[in-house]
Amino acid sequence: MISILVAAAVGLAVTLLGTPAAIRAFRVWGWGQRIREDGPHTHLEKMGTPTMGGIVIIAGLCLGYLASRVTAQRFTVTGIALVFATVGFGVVGFLDDFMKVRRQRSLGLTKAQKFGGTALVSLAFAYSSRMSTTPGSARTSRSSARRRSRSASCSISGRSSCSAVRRTP
Repeated sequence: MISILVAAAVGLAVTLLGTPAAIRAFRVWGWGQRIREDGPHTHLEKMGTPTMGGIVIIAGLCLGYLASRVTAQRFTVTGIALVFATVGFGVVGFLDDFMKVRRQRSLGLTKAQKFGGTALVSLAFAYSSRMSTTPGSARTSRSSARRRSRSASCSISGRSSCSAVRRTP
């Protein structure tokens, strides 16, 4: 419970304190929203709005996770996989925004590139989640289930010579 509160406090602090600093830095660097001139005139007021704010949110998430693991003193494969999945999706969003800023146009990644990036991150997460189960845990549970069913069938049939029920004193 303490580690959850520590993670929330660190994540909130990093996000609340980091956002104003990031907005100032993004404005200085010229990382602002580009608006198409042939679009609606009401959108022109958004021109120059800093973009890439997800960097601060993902930094808060990562630092919150690290702080919670320091208090809990253990890392889990599932937790690390979730952090890497979030960072992976953030990288796709960063590339999209960065291409918009770099080209000075409102067009970033194409739909196919966004889909490919998110699919790649999703597959990596699925693979890491699959690999996070301890090796043999599925086999162990299956073999113990088989032993239990053999034991039950031996006790029903009344055979005392079943190998599954033999016990050494």
